Amino acid sequence: MRAIGLAMGLGLVLSACGGSQTADVSAYRNLASQISGAVARHQANSAALGAAECPAERTRYGAEVRPMLERMEVMSIDMDAHLREMGCPGSAEMQATCQAMLGELDDHLAVACSANDVAAEATRHQVAMDSMLDHEMAMLGGMQGGSMMGSGGGCH
Repeated sequence: MRAIGLAMGLGLVLSACGGSQTADVSAYRNLASQISGAVARHQANSAALGAAECPAERTRYGAEVRPMLERMEVMSIDMDAHLREMGCPGSAEMQATCQAMLGELDDHLAVACSANDVAAEATRHQVAMDSMLDHEMAMLGGMQGGSMMGSGGGCH
C-alpha cells in the first residue's frame, strides 16, 4: 500500500506541471491501487481455501489481474519515455517491471493449487507483487525532483 501513497504524490506533481501525462499518471495510480487490492483479496481468499475451491479462485484471480497488468504494461511505455525525457534513462524500467509482474502472476498461477501450503504461496505472491508495485511507484516518484519542477532532484 506504500506504492499507492507514492503514486498519489506523483499525480499531484504532474497535475501541477500540466500536460497530457496527468490523466495517464492518474490512471496508472488507480490501476496500481486496483491491482494491489486484487492481490490482497486473493491472498485473503486463499487463506480459507480447501483443495476443491482452489482452482476456481485461481481462475477468478487470473482473469481479474491479468488484464490490469497488461494494461499497466502498455501504459508503462509512456511512463518510461517520460523518465528518459527527464534525463533518467536508468529509471526507465517500468515496462520491464510490469513484465516481471506478469511473469510472477504466471508462476503463481502455475503452482497456486499444487503448493503444500496454498495460503503461504499466496502470501509469497502478495509480497512479490507489492514489492514490484512499490518499485513502480518509486520510479514515478523520481519525476518529482526532476527537471519538470526545477527542484534539482535526481533520478532514482
